[in-house]
Amino acid sequence: PMLLRIVNANFRLGTPQAAQRLAARARDTGLPERIRTEALLALGHWETPPARDRLLGIHRPLPARPAAPAIEALGPGVAGLLEDASEAVQVAAVESVARLQLTNSIPALEALVRRTSAPAKARAAALTAAFRLAQPPTALQSLLTFAAADPAEPLRLAASKLSTELNPNGAVGKLSSLLERGALAEQQAAFASLGDLKSDAADAVLAEWLDRLMKREVANEVMLDLVEAARKHPAAAVQTRLAAYQDWKLPKDALSPYREALMGGNVSRGRTLFYEHAAVACTRCHQIGTDSGGNAGPKLDGLASRATREHLLESIVLPNAQIATGFESTLVTTLSGAVLAGVVRNETDTSLTLLTPDEGEVSLSKKDIRTRSRGPSGMPEGFGDALTRFELRDLVEFLGTLK
Repeated sequence: PMLLRIVNANFRLGTPQAAQRLAARARDTGLPERIRTEALLALGHWETPPARDRLLGIHRPLPARPAAPAIEALGPGVAGLLEDASEAVQVAAVESVARLQLTNSIPALEALVRRTSAPAKARAAALTAAFRLAQPPTALQSLLTFAAADPAEPLRLAASKLSTELNPNGAVGKLSSLLERGALAEQQAAFASLGDLKSDAADAVLAEWLDRLMKREVANEVMLDLVEAARKHPAAAVQTRLAAYQDWKLPKDALSPYREALMGGNVSRGRTLFYEHAAVACTRCHQIGTDSGGNAGPKLDGLASRATREHLLESIVLPNAQIATGFESTLVTTLSGAVLAGVVRNETDTSLTLLTPDEGEVSLSKKDIRTRSRGPSGMPEGFGDALTRFELRDLVEFLGTLK
């Protein structure tokens, strides 16, 4: 879309005037939410631009640059953005405030945390940002106490993690209690916090839960969180149990290293991965409904109605295990030495048309083809390494909603 190109162009231009234009678009309530959040994220990444172009998804690095233009452009309007009606805009604003180290925004962040009518996700992000910016963080202890007692689960989870950081010696007991009685999301957060705690008490809790795991007493939705937390603890009591679990779990197949990612993901994060993660670029080849995705791979409408979670996970990490009918790739070498790979879209006695991920439809005269063979899946291998197992879990959870 043109507006996204404009946002990206201003980000890459990098002048103070470009930063002001981005801030103006972020504040414009008449623009689509996607444009406003992209403008905010561009300002947040102003000082250290990511190597991959957010719009094109290609490696297109920019040098580091002073944050001052972004700070001067965003700073005056932060309070209004944090009061915006859109949750996505609030969250993007909070993330940019934290990245740009706008310490004078702490009062506005605290106000957002305490505004019970605001979206819980935005309040949780604001709490974390305020603590990252405050010096010392203990100056916001009353805000943490307020958040820990709030009915909104995301806010309580954020407060629990921050409490662990501020008082690690007293945190293990609270986290252990959450593991016993908390909701699944609270248990996931508790394991994440335990993974970061380096103490004998944390080792003991993780060792106990690994024992429970092999007794099948751990919910599927938190298995990954437990295992990943345990990986961070070198204590023998933890590592011997973790090794025993890896030997114990079945089945032993190519999908085994990823099976903890089958359950417990977050649909919202998975949707964001599908549409925005540059490394996997799902929409380059796949379409859902009438979105702007490509057609080099199968449409994904109704996917979860015809595939198990195991198949969904397998299709991401082992794409050549089962290739959808009609989407087998063809490898062609031309007389000039060019190599093309794509899905056959049309073929006559004299011509061949391939749909390629990079160049779209490419038509060739058959007399110019030196060799032709069936290739692997058009979906590349390696996503099991490109994504963390938490990201895999979120993506599987999102794909599981496509019924």
